[in-house]
Amino acid sequence: AQLLAGNCQLITHEQLDQELIPFFLEAQESELLNAFIRPGRTRWQVIFGINSAPDYGDGSGRPDWFEDIRVRQAVALCTNRQQIVDTVLYGYSFIPDSFVHLTHPLYAEDIRSWPFNSIVGNNLLDEVGLLDTNFDGIREDPGSGADFRISLITSQDKTERAAAELLRESLVACGIDLLIESLPDPIRYVAGEENRISSRRFDLALTSTATGHIPACDQFATWQISGPEEEQNPLSEQPYAGWQGKNQSGWSNPDYDAACNAALNAIPGTVEHSLFHKQAQLIFAENLPILPLYFNPKTTATAPTIPYINNNASQNSELWNLFAIDGVR
Repeated sequence: AQLLAGNCQLITHEQLDQELIPFFLEAQESELLNAFIRPGRTRWQVIFGINSAPDYGDGSGRPDWFEDIRVRQAVALCTNRQQIVDTVLYGYSFIPDSFVHLTHPLYAEDIRSWPFNSIVGNNLLDEVGLLDTNFDGIREDPGSGADFRISLITSQDKTERAAAELLRESLVACGIDLLIESLPDPIRYVAGEENRISSRRFDLALTSTATGHIPACDQFATWQISGPEEEQNPLSEQPYAGWQGKNQSGWSNPDYDAACNAALNAIPGTVEHSLFHKQAQLIFAENLPILPLYFNPKTTATAPTIPYINNNASQNSELWNLFAIDGVR
């Protein structure tokens, strides 16, 4: 209202919800303002519960659905991520193949991608042995006979729930029954062991991560697996990273750990720094400890007198080059 009234000339992205994108596009069409919408630095993803807590999954309470890399790859193939971007974000994002932003100079260009293809995804699940033997539309675990019925943890945010519903619709075509658990914020974001995601007591979880200038490859490293600090992680023979551990999937890969460790210890700007960061991404994209969905749109609105603003994803604030922002007089 202040912008439209002429009382201010620029509104930064912190104040603008993505649900307002249609309004800003309509207002821009009417020449009431200018809207600059680009993918920002907050990545949304679905975390796979790969190595869950001892009392949840891995044969205790449910089949170990996601330990097999082919199942994670099949979920990626069966998920229509472009539909999620087009529906929830009005097309103003892209489908990531890496945990690194597409415009980042350390992005690995030759990375493996998983375009939507439910036929290939279904074939891959057949190969694993997850078959629908009773023809009810839901696949079964070959060992226990349990239906491939899994839950997805989200908050009660409207956008998250919309993305989760589209994910559910995609997976049912591949014989996967997805139950959406939209938890109230006091439960979804509770600290410590009571948090089901931090304690690795989930099947799938829809979460977001703010990405920085240096790719945080350690969020998928074995030494960052969340768990009680007083207990030893059998995968690393070292203590768990605590309940603030970044790796909530429990995924562990020695080659990835080596590449990430080398990248984090290399001097920025060197060939080694670039090489190892890109190598880590290649291993990540093949193994999929998470399924990257999109980077959140970053919206900036300006008065019609400001024809352009560099809403760069690498900058936290649109005012990073304030000296270059000028209005038409």
